[in-house]
Amino acid sequence: MTDFFISYTQADRDWALWIAWVLEAAGFTTKIQAWDFAAGSNFIGEMHKAAAEAERTIAVLSPEYLASHFGQMEWAAALAQKKELLPLRVREVEVTGLLAGIVFIDLVGSAAETARNTLLAAARKERPKPLTAPPFPGAAPPFPLGVADLPETRLPEIGPLPQGSRMPFAPNPLFVGREEELRDLARHLRAGETSAVGELKLAAASGLGGIGKTQLASEFVHRYGRYFAGGVFWMSFADPAAVPSEVAACGRSLDLHPAYDTLPLDQQVRLVEGRWARPVPYLLVFDNCEEEPLLARWRPRTGGARVLVTSRRQQWDRSLGVQSLPISTLPRAVSLELLRKFRPDVPQEDPGLSAIAAELGDLPLALHLAGSFLQRYAEAPDGQPAAYLEALRQGGLL
Repeated sequence: MTDFFISYTQADRDWALWIAWVLEAAGFTTKIQAWDFAAGSNFIGEMHKAAAEAERTIAVLSPEYLASHFGQMEWAAALAQKKELLPLRVREVEVTGLLAGIVFIDLVGSAAETARNTLLAAARKERPKPLTAPPFPGAAPPFPLGVADLPETRLPEIGPLPQGSRMPFAPNPLFVGREEELRDLARHLRAGETSAVGELKLAAASGLGGIGKTQLASEFVHRYGRYFAGGVFWMSFADPAAVPSEVAACGRSLDLHPAYDTLPLDQQVRLVEGRWARPVPYLLVFDNCEEEPLLARWRPRTGGARVLVTSRRQQWDRSLGVQSLPISTLPRAVSLELLRKFRPDVPQEDPGLSAIAAELGDLPLALHLAGSFLQRYAEAPDGQPAAYLEALRQGGLL
């Protein structure tokens, strides 16, 4: 049996290939016309066989797919065989008829990493239970939290985010250290809380790739996000062309228009920007924002929003008002703490762990990869710190 048969039209071939690649990279098996139907084979017969042998069928929804006779035959066959049908909407289209009664997964406007996480969560049938407790609805707090209440000398516990927030990353149980950097970000973003409406505060976590900028921003969001009453909105700026879609996606939970999803993209963007211009404290995260014109275009000009940027850029034009926070490698003790989160059975004084951290330059991403290897092969000779270190020094291991 195959895990997934991917039903699509040629108009969405690129989407189907991406979906199949992501699923197979995660360990699932797929059947897809582009890869599995040999030249000269009987198309109808191959479709029938693929649909019959798959446990689940993915329908790649688009206007062309819903108008396709073959597409209708393929998803209808899944329902007729009482197999699970997983509709995946990749372009704006109104789902009607029998398909309207099946909950679909919406990838429209999502950045690559968000779409990947959404697809795999659906494939794994993960229950969307939050990792932190929701707020108690029976009584209001004695006073609402606000930016003025941002603690600067202590780290808040991880807590729920305001309703309507957009945050694709759950709290990272492997996050270690960075307490001073978190407090610095809080000071940068808290400053100016009594400023006239229109004065914005921005902070940027900057540093080379793999240093942990995104993880630091994510940890800040989960610890301090509840102090921003308007909500937290995380956007990927890695692809400048996709930023309008990232911004528009933030409006889906803001009740901006009764038919928001049917509006043109530029109108969705205007509605979101209008909401962010209000004198309400929002926290906007521009992840992987490398270009000054990109920041200048998308940061709100007025209102109570704060902007947190992650970037490799070290210097910013002074007119942008960015308070830069350089991020360095981890202290050695914190590097050892991170490695031991993967291998708590290895004593902290084991010389192999310290040597691995030194060999990797205390770079968080490299330490994470090393820890993952040590954890996966904990029972094998190659998974012992000394053996791993020797292989690492020979080059090419990571």
